[in-house]
Amino acid sequence: NNPVAKVDVSGDGIILDEKTGVYWNYKKAGVSKAEAKNKGYLGVEGAKKAYVAQNIEGTPRKAYPPNTSFIKSGLLDFYSDNFASKGFPAFPTYTPIPEHQKMGKDDLHLTTYKVAVHTHSRTAHCKWLSEIKHDNPAWINAKTAAARG
Repeated sequence: NNPVAKVDVSGDGIILDEKTGVYWNYKKAGVSKAEAKNKGYLGVEGAKKAYVAQNIEGTPRKAYPPNTSFIKSGLLDFYSDNFASKGFPAFPTYTPIPEHQKMGKDDLHLTTYKVAVHTHSRTAHCKWLSEIKHDNPAWINAKTAAARG
């Protein structure tokens, strides 16, 4: 059972892009049917505004409409047609940070965080919130600290 509602895709101008599994309205995107079929959903500027449904297991369903250039279905999209079409890896990949590869034996990473009472830089000046959380400690793993004396 899929909890996402079924969608009627019989309307004028609605086509299925086989590559992405997206039903979209080429007329609403402002292109001809021939151009829509030739370029596909990801190749037409403005196609995301013409999104109708996502083909999920053979059924058009109202998955989450795209709100960014990265999410087309609202599902967990591990493979990205959008990334692949732009020359990036289609699956998530690990890319080491070059600076981290050059670190010496005693170099450390500094990981920072924000406490729950402060939001971005907008509340740093608030006297009452600063009284609640007035310090900014640097924490270090006990084993790492012991190794450094």
